Amino acid sequence: MYSLTNPWTNLNVASNSEDFSLSRSNISSGSAGFYQFSNPALLPKTNNYSFGMCYNSMTLDRSAQTFSFNFKLPPKAGIGLAILRSGTSDIPGRDTYNNPTNDFDNYDILGMLSFGVSMNEYFSIGINIKASYSNLNDLFQNNNDANYSISSNGVGIDLGISYDYSKLSLGIKVENIESSKNWDLNLGDESGTYEEKIPITYKVGTHYKVSNQLIFYMENDKINDVNSTKCGMDYN
Repeated sequence: MYSLTNPWTNLNVASNSEDFSLSRSNISSGSAGFYQFSNPALLPKTNNYSFGMCYNSMTLDRSAQTFSFNFKLPPKAGIGLAILRSGTSDIPGRDTYNNPTNDFDNYDILGMLSFGVSMNEYFSIGINIKASYSNLNDLFQNNNDANYSISSNGVGIDLGISYDYSKLSLGIKVENIESSKNWDLNLGDESGTYEEKIPITYKVGTHYKVSNQLIFYMENDKINDVNSTKCGMDYN
């Protein structure tokens, strides 16, 4: 089965406040402590080691939590570990007659092992190896006499390139190469397993340092035949 949209959409959220404020247009620079979420090729910029933690509260009882640990590998490389949890809580449940039942929660977890290396003072490359997991057992609460369950796990690979020269930088990222998500449904007559292919996302972005205080960002993302352009400005 091939999805026309990204089945990891609920994990497609900003990992930290800086990425959020720039509309995630900073693929060419990233945010310290969270480089792998923007572009794994940026990991060599890590100074010694860094931790990153973020809690993002959204509308409709949604939230995302991020934890990352990155450290430098001398002389010109960096490695990182990261976990992103995204979910929804207090979802009102209804039965087949539209009567209220119990509230339930839903969440997805994404784990990443990342590596980046500088080829020279201008050019670097990187890779993310990631795995996702979700479990909807709580969907059925205490009325789950038939032991119904829905769960999924997935794998994916991202490749990134970074080019930094003077005041102008360029970032390229290819997400979800040969990626898929495997679903396991235990729903009585509708039980079964299937594989859902994840479409590749192509990202290209740049930023220009007008001065030490002012930076402009721009990025274009393409998934299937849909393009989206994002812009940001950082003034210090």
